[in-house]
Amino acid sequence: MILALASLTAHAEVVYNRGNNANPEALDQHKTSTIAEANILADLYEGLLVYDIAAKVTPGMAKSWETSPDGYV
Repeated sequence: MILALASLTAHAEVVYNRGNNANPEALDQHKTSTIAEANILADLYEGLLVYDIAAKVTPGMAKSWETSPDGYV
């Protein structure tokens, strides 16, 4: 039974709902030209760390990180 539940969750559909002003015509970076496509691509390519509004490093896709003793991330 547990194995069956694990296999069901492994194949669960992921739906990304984003308030966007239009449907994208393409998601190929070389073929996009609209803000709607740029919004989705920015979400898809979010970095591990990002800058917040105060220019401080905050987690983007990273759950956590460590700084080495010499101060490098």
